[in-house]
Amino acid sequence: MKESSTHNLSDANLLERYRTDLDARWLGELFERYRHLVFGLSLKYLKDKEEAKDATNGVFEKLISADQLPEINVFEHWIYTVSKNYCLMKLRSDERRRAHIAHLRAEGQEQDELTSKEIREADL
Repeated sequence: MKESSTHNLSDANLLERYRTDLDARWLGELFERYRHLVFGLSLKYLKDKEEAKDATNGVFEKLISADQLPEINVFEHWIYTVSKNYCLMKLRSDERRRAHIAHLRAEGQEQDELTSKEIREADL
């Protein structure tokens, strides 16, 4: 099958082909269709262009590294949910890190346990 013909396949066809032969190009085509939506959603939640790019790539890595995809009825809805959850987990992780740094600072341990990069990131 020619590469250009994948553009004519539906999302469901691409998912079925991926489940059949586990060829990542099928997922790659699906992700390219929705990359702009994942990026936009990530930008909305993370409020930073570079972090949104990283999140977009992280969602794709998560998608491609999954042992088995769940039953997906509408890929667009599913990727939206996965992307949103990815961003929310990132925000929670960042908040926990900021709280940990604040705790260490309160105990006067920042010089011993924090790098200057961590301090700068927390201050931002």
